Amino acid sequence: MQHAEAIYHFAAQVAVTTSVDLPINDFYINAKGIINLLEAIRAQDNTAFGVYVYK
Repeated sequence: MQHAEAIYHFAAQVAVTTSVDLPINDFYINAKGIINLLEAIRAQDNTAFGVYVYK
């Protein structure tokens, strides 16, 4: 993150069955992952770039 000019977050499950079998776990992984990414961005001094998240 320290020298990033742009960040693209395209992480996704490879199979829908995971979210059907363990929906709470699936939600936690996705929510915690995006929060970790956003917190890492916020911790940087470089605020000159925008953040775009597509899922």
